[in-house]
Amino acid sequence: MNFDERFKRKSDLHMHSTYSDGQDSIELMIRTAAMNKMEEIAITDHLYDERFMNGKSVDEYFREIDDAADHYGQVKVLKGVEGTILDSDGGISIPTKAIEKFELVLVDFAWKAKGIAVDAPLCKTDLMKNISKAFKNLCANRHVDIIAHPFNFGRLIKNFSFDWLKESFLEEIAGYFIEGNKSFEIMNDQWWWFPELHPDVVTNEYARILNVFNSCGVKFTIGSDSHSHQGIGNRVYSDVLLDAMSKA
Repeated sequence: MNFDERFKRKSDLHMHSTYSDGQDSIELMIRTAAMNKMEEIAITDHLYDERFMNGKSVDEYFREIDDAADHYGQVKVLKGVEGTILDSDGGISIPTKAIEKFELVLVDFAWKAKGIAVDAPLCKTDLMKNISKAFKNLCANRHVDIIAHPFNFGRLIKNFSFDWLKESFLEEIAGYFIEGNKSFEIMNDQWWWFPELHPDVVTNEYARILNVFNSCGVKFTIGSDSHSHQGIGNRVYSDVLLDAMSKA
């Protein structure tokens, strides 16, 4: 399996603090990572505007990360951010003048994606074209490092089915990842996005997706998407998916 160079057994490249929708401070998140003997983490709060959801600036965010990282020097801490794709043209929520400041940039598909989650075409063929176009444009963005929890469409697209994701379609998207040198996140809470499906169905279908991307040579990272200090380093379900991949 082709892991991103930042992938380590003791890494977690996706988590949120009180700067966005997390429950705990940056200091507690980093202290917990140090206590858990993590090698590397990234604080990746959501950014939808010039300031974070708590009203603080990017510079304040960086200062808090630096202060805590200096205090708990045994863990490497990356100054990260998570944005969301806004439309199939590849627009993202992170302001252009801010994005270059971050050491790690994640972008996800969420409820703001026009033409996919919002104002989606009724025709499935047109919808799949929008999804492909969005991936293509997102992967072409030189500032983006990781596509966070890809294909999390269960809560975003009405009546979504994994059957829509044929191998040829997945290989097309994998090609965009390769061309853009993007990493595919194996996110520990991926199952949360499919509340109506049996756990075995989610696991087997997502493992199928991962195997296609792996066979194409796409790089992978691991992220807990933790919203509290207690979830830092949690990769139980990520390991379930990796195990399912090996058995498929």
